[in-house]
Amino acid sequence: LHAPTPQVRSIAEYFSNCRDEFKLYALENGVGTKKTLTTYVNCLSKMAGVTKPSDLTTYKMITGKPLTKNQKMALSKLFRYMRFVDGMENFNGYPLEKWQLYLDEVKIVRAKSQSRQRNISTEALREAVSRIHHKEHKQFLQRIVKLLYYSGARFNQLMRLLEQKEKDIVIDGDIA
Repeated sequence: LHAPTPQVRSIAEYFSNCRDEFKLYALENGVGTKKTLTTYVNCLSKMAGVTKPSDLTTYKMITGKPLTKNQKMALSKLFRYMRFVDGMENFNGYPLEKWQLYLDEVKIVRAKSQSRQRNISTEALREAVSRIHHKEHKQFLQRIVKLLYYSGARFNQLMRLLEQKEKDIVIDGDIA
C-alpha cells in the first residue's frame, strides 16, 4: 500500500481557508495600515497558479504578469503566518524555508513611472518665480517654490512641515 498523496493546493486556496485569521495576525504583527492589509488580502487571493516554490520564480510565465512588490510582501507575511500560527513546516510537501528562499530570489522590476517630473534649469525657476503676482502672499509663494526646487521635497511634505507647531522645529543657527 502507498501512503496517500497530500492534496496539492494553490496559495489562493490555502489563503481562502484562513483569510480572517491571517488578517488578525497581520494587524497584530506590523502589516502597517488597513489599506496595506487590504492590498495583501487581494494579492494572496489571486495566487491561484502558485502550488510549488519554483512557481514563484516563474510566476510571469504562469500568469503573464510579473510578481509585484505587494505580492512578495504578502507572501512573506503569509509564510510567517503558516509557520507561527498554523504550526506548519511544509506546504504542498515543500519546506516553508524553501518557499521563502524562492521568494527571496524574485527580483521586483519597478515599472517606469508615468511621473511628469522634469529637471528644470535655474533660469526656468527664476522665470516661474517672477510670474507669481499674488498681492498678499507673493514673497511667501516665491520662497515656497524655491524651497521645493532646491530641497527636492514634495509639496505635501513641505506643507506638513510648515503645519508643525513651532516648538517641534529645532533651529540650530541657520538650519532648521
